Amino acid sequence: MLARGGIILAWAYDLLCEEGVMPQADRETIVAGFGRMAQLIRASADHWHANDYFGRQDYQNHVVAHTVGMLALGYAIGDRELVQYALDHPDNHRDYVELIAGSILMPGDIPHVCEPAGRTVHVGEIDDRYRHFTTPDHSKGLHYSHLTLSLLTVGSEILYCNGLDFYRYVAQGGETLELPFTFYSDFYRTRDSAIGDGFYAGESWRIGLASDSPELFEIAALRYP
Repeated sequence: MLARGGIILAWAYDLLCEEGVMPQADRETIVAGFGRMAQLIRASADHWHANDYFGRQDYQNHVVAHTVGMLALGYAIGDRELVQYALDHPDNHRDYVELIAGSILMPGDIPHVCEPAGRTVHVGEIDDRYRHFTTPDHSKGLHYSHLTLSLLTVGSEILYCNGLDFYRYVAQGGETLELPFTFYSDFYRTRDSAIGDGFYAGESWRIGLASDSPELFEIAALRYP
């Protein structure tokens, strides 16, 4: 939650600085606060790693939030080392480069241990799909996949605005950010969670809510015309 909140605060800070309405004393105070926030987020990420990602939730949306939060704060305060740590660094067990490869599923990938055996993996699905089976009413596989995709997109948009086009990045296994947009677009276009092999059946009520807004796909349409 600190990471996700930090992203929003970084946007507000960036806007105020860009408009030239942020007094220097306030800027210095906020930069110092953002630095402390980033260290707490890094400690949280390390805590998840030290605890085997709490049941092998290796690429869950919390993990993605940690990295994208550090990326946003790093760019906001001009901390080059923090940006590098979040983007691609051997000491970061879930840096952004690794998240692209790990969060986006490809045929042949092993489904999460929380899923029933025998489930098919489709190109571009998000690892968080397993949350369909960890919620009592089987209602949040699409929701958490959407959240992970949203966070990955925030990361790519931040990088894009700073001269690094990760919308075109291809991971070693062929994973790209375009693939989950392609896979999930029909669920939001049709508002039917039972399409395909029915993996997400019963979840349609979440589609269109503020937290699952189809407006995310407007960014995809812009970056993948």
